[in-house]
Parts: sequence; structure tokens; C-alpha cells
Amino acid sequence: MGKQKRPSKETAIAKPDAWIPAEIRNPKQRAFLLAYSICATITHAADAAGITRQAHHKWLKEDAAYAEAAAEAKQRGNDALIAEARERAMKGVREPVYYQGQVVGWKWVKDTTLLIFLMKGAMPETYRDNVHVEGEQKVTLEMLVAGSMPPPKPTTVTQVLKP
Repeated sequence: MGKQKRPSKETAIAKPDAWIPAEIRNPKQRAFLLAYSICATITHAADAAGITRQAHHKWLKEDAAYAEAAAEAKQRGNDALIAEARERAMKGVREPVYYQGQVVGWKWVKDTTLLIFLMKGAMPETYRDNVHVEGEQKVTLEMLVAGSMPPPKPTTVTQVLKP
């Protein structure tokens, strides 16, 4: 099974499982793949399709065409999650404004934390949290067993400068 052409928007609306290869005829498999492409979790997709998680894993091992379609479904589900995250981070969600217990209006609230995670994922070289640290410390098996590790090497400027 090669790379398939994406269906048109009209086809995708009229037949949302058009991307699933025709060779996958089992209606439970098709239902699972469609659900997985939407909800992006095996558990929820299995529930929606009326199957067990184990059935999905069995199909993955036994059917190469199904495994390839499942990989596509996973990617589509991930794409849906990313699209939703971007929408919430950049446009926001509509929330009610209350005054004295009554809804008096609506406001759009953006998710700044979600935006930060999207930026870290898209530009890790600029927004990463981790720093690469290299070093060596000789540890023998006897030290590990006895629980007598050598003292750690200095890691801060004040530890280095202490007399």
C-alpha cells in the first residue's frame, strides 16, 4: 500500500473514511481507524468502534495494510490535536462573563501555557527547558553495591570557588 492521495474537502465531509484503503473491508477495523483519526486515543477509538484494545493490537501484528492505515490514523489524530491546541492557544475559547450571578457577556480567553508548549515543540533550539551538561565520574560496581558513591563534582560557581 503506497502513499495515498488525500480526498477532497467535499469527499472528506461526505465520506469521512475515504482515506482508509478499500482493501480494509472489516467494518470494525474501518470504524476503529476513523475514530482513532478523530480522537487520537486507542481506548476511546476502541470504545467507539465496539472493539477491545487487544483486537486493535492483534490486527496490527497480523495485517500490514491495517498497520499502515493505523499509522495514518494516528497521524491524523495527532494533527487534529495540534490543530485544536493551536486554536485554543492563539484564538482562545469563548467563556461567559458573569455579574451578580448572571451571564452579561462573553470573552475569548487564550491559553498562554498551551502556546508556550507549542512554541517549545516548534522551536526547541530557542525555547527548550533543558541544557546539555557533560561530565565524568568514575563509579565502580563495589561503590554502587555498598552505597558509597564518591562525592559529586562541583556543579555551581560557589562550590567551585569554595576553599
